[in-house]
Amino acid sequence: MQTYREGLAAPAPEIEDKKKAMQSSFEWLKVGARNSRLIKAVKFLTPELCKIAGAYAADGTVSKDYIIELSDKDRRAVDAFAAWLENTFKVQVRVKFSDKNNSWKIVFCNKVIARYLNVFFGFPYGEKTGIVEEPESIKRLPQKYRRAFACGVMTFDGSIDTRGKVRIELKSRKLRDTIVAIAKNDGLFFCICENKKRGHFSASSPLIKGMRAQTGWLAYFEEGTEKWFRAKDFLFGFRHHVNNFEQALSMFDRAYGFQPTTKITISDGVKIAGALKVFKTKDFMEKASNSITSVTALECLKMLRMAYVVQTLNNLTLDAFVELVKYPTNKCTVTFERPFGEKFIHELMRVTGCKTFPELASKLGVPKTSLWYWLSKNGGVPIKKLDEFSALIGWNRKMVIMGIRSIKAKGNIFRYNPNILSWKIPYRPLD
Repeated sequence: MQTYREGLAAPAPEIEDKKKAMQSSFEWLKVGARNSRLIKAVKFLTPELCKIAGAYAADGTVSKDYIIELSDKDRRAVDAFAAWLENTFKVQVRVKFSDKNNSWKIVFCNKVIARYLNVFFGFPYGEKTGIVEEPESIKRLPQKYRRAFACGVMTFDGSIDTRGKVRIELKSRKLRDTIVAIAKNDGLFFCICENKKRGHFSASSPLIKGMRAQTGWLAYFEEGTEKWFRAKDFLFGFRHHVNNFEQALSMFDRAYGFQPTTKITISDGVKIAGALKVFKTKDFMEKASNSITSVTALECLKMLRMAYVVQTLNNLTLDAFVELVKYPTNKCTVTFERPFGEKFIHELMRVTGCKTFPELASKLGVPKTSLWYWLSKNGGVPIKKLDEFSALIGWNRKMVIMGIRSIKAKGNIFRYNPNILSWKIPYRPLD
């Protein structure tokens, strides 16, 4: 007669009950090999075990020889994974740097943990990137466990770009949709998109400073990792202060260093802004040593604004005028206080000898409706024209500044702040 092990006879219920009772009493597990390590027997799903599952789903691999690997460019993320393993299974693993991939990695062999991933969570051995999904054992649990799983995924496969967007890009549509659904349960929303040509499924969501509801994104990245710190930067602004220029640049480089996709660091941006003083995005792009796009330039300038290294001159007043005349184009306009505008018109008529407003407009070569709108209705006179009119009546800049109410520009004009007594910079702990 064939035995139960051969698949024909089922064990008696009492035998199965005794088997479960025996297994539930185990505190430690060990493979039969002489040099194998004792592993803590985990009997219930915990948030940290769900994070391990999420991290493995994102960036981990397990071979049929039970070799487990995981890597990331952020050492603090890999250290966090090692801590989850130690807290859950009471096993210590070494974190090493890989020169080949310029990343930190964990490689170790453990049959017990490999079987947890394969048997209890259903992850396959070997290649899984296109088919991996949330384990059924986690999907049935309350939100805090599913959020922990998403945290494991996002800590390794998510990102915070320099525009302040939470992003995730995966080869598994099911896993992408799972993360989107888990976030939605917390009132956090993604915009999803697909790149069918590359076979990637992505989602993104902007971090908006000051929106209390969005602080929930912090739970989707392990505390103390680079992505968690970046999320805090965009949600709360830079909150660390230093008084030393070199120290500020060093911290910027640690947090937002050179990336092949951007070709510029924040400290590069500080030096360019300092050299230009007042500039437009195009000037910033031309001054950069590497060829950068307008998107990259604006991302860098956004960071410099967060640090109060630069300010925009779109709607500033008097003190901006002298610097704005560096760009005497029709895109820069000055609005006068109304009495001053009327005085300016009368002075123009006196100097030109014109008796009527239409005659003045014709003399200046300007449509009368435009001239009236500029000077009488506070519509904003282009700086280039203002320079011409001021020269005509012999008024210098100091006289003109007295009547200015505001200055506006279409398109950003930036000004470097040379009087930084305390730099606002992103905080990162020293490794």
